[in-house]
Amino acid sequence: MATDKLTTNDLPAKTTVDSNSKKKKAGAKPATSKKAGTAKKTVASEPLVPATAPKASSPAKKTATTKKVSSKEVTAQTVSKKTASPKNTTEKKSLTVTFQVKFHTSFGQNLFVLGNHPLLGDGDVSKALPMHYFNDGIWTASLYWDDEQLPKDTIVYNYILKNPDGTLSYDWGKDKFFIPATYTTQQVLIKDAWNFAGYFENAFYTEPFQKVLLKENHTAVKIAVPKKVTHVFKAKAPLLAKGQTLCLLGSAASLNEWDSTEPVLMSSAEGEDAYSVSLNLSKDVFPVAYKYGIYDIEKKQFQSFEEGNNRVLYEAAEADKLTIVNDGFAVFPIAHWKGAGVAIPVFSLRSSQSFGVGEFADIKLLTDWCISVGLKLIQILPINDTTATHTWTDSYPYAAISAFALHPMYLNLKQVAGEKHSAIVEQL
Repeated sequence: MATDKLTTNDLPAKTTVDSNSKKKKAGAKPATSKKAGTAKKTVASEPLVPATAPKASSPAKKTATTKKVSSKEVTAQTVSKKTASPKNTTEKKSLTVTFQVKFHTSFGQNLFVLGNHPLLGDGDVSKALPMHYFNDGIWTASLYWDDEQLPKDTIVYNYILKNPDGTLSYDWGKDKFFIPATYTTQQVLIKDAWNFAGYFENAFYTEPFQKVLLKENHTAVKIAVPKKVTHVFKAKAPLLAKGQTLCLLGSAASLNEWDSTEPVLMSSAEGEDAYSVSLNLSKDVFPVAYKYGIYDIEKKQFQSFEEGNNRVLYEAAEADKLTIVNDGFAVFPIAHWKGAGVAIPVFSLRSSQSFGVGEFADIKLLTDWCISVGLKLIQILPINDTTATHTWTDSYPYAAISAFALHPMYLNLKQVAGEKHSAIVEQL
């Protein structure tokens, strides 16, 4: 009788990682890679052999030891062995995230990582993750999660410098973040640049510039993402013009060996501070020298390199590891922004619908006029409540009694009264 044949699962084939690069420089060692671990498969120690019916002998030679096996019994034995599942011995995935920042410190100073997660202090400076000095101005710290603990929410973090006298200096901005659950590797190295609060480029990441003055400059760029990603590069350039984007060039074959006719384009999602690109550098020779540049999307033309020395990346591609390079600001001579505006206190505004002392509603009319004549900025004196003594001294605009309460003098009485009490306002 014919029955279904059962076979065991094939053992996983051994994998190898090719560390040879397309071109090798004299004296340069090729990047090495560790073999990626493969998940274990449980295989039955003996092959599963289906029960088969014995051959039927001729009627004249039947013996007492011959036993017929029905097709139902064979099928039952076959299904039973098919459904027998091996024990699940698959190893759980873990994640180690290593922070690395280069910062020159003096004796007694220490660095910490503070973020919105319990392992990073959850906003409490006293519980921030301490960093350790490694070498050549590099500080490092690591976090570990197993598969069941991987956070799915975005973790935002900053670096903190603690001085011997207890005073603190903060790494500025909210553009340092990661989502642990999205990583497919077991190791993630994040190489950050300290963002000094005094860098003037930070002014261009405030809401007036990002939501109004520079919003129209954003240019959408579609770039391909390789199936295997070993490195992610990020950099900021807030003053690129409409139609421009950042690009990456370098000594590696994956960076087109400094060929400015074919730079590696970077992209930035609307609302994000940094431009980024994901690359597979597993076949490149390290260290890699590189620079950022400006590329004109409309003209399809490389514009210029950033200023300063070449940047150098020493962290070669490794199996089951992702390296994220946050380089901070790209260095371009385009470091200024010009815009004309008007400075006027609200109490100097006059409109046909106001009571002659200036009102909040008049600011809208002033804004419309500024747009019509091409002005980009409006500067006013403080409009907070200064009612403290109920005398003429309360007119001083810098003596506010609250950082949040607005001065009731600037209210538009018609809007406050509404239609129900409009007759009262008309009498005034």
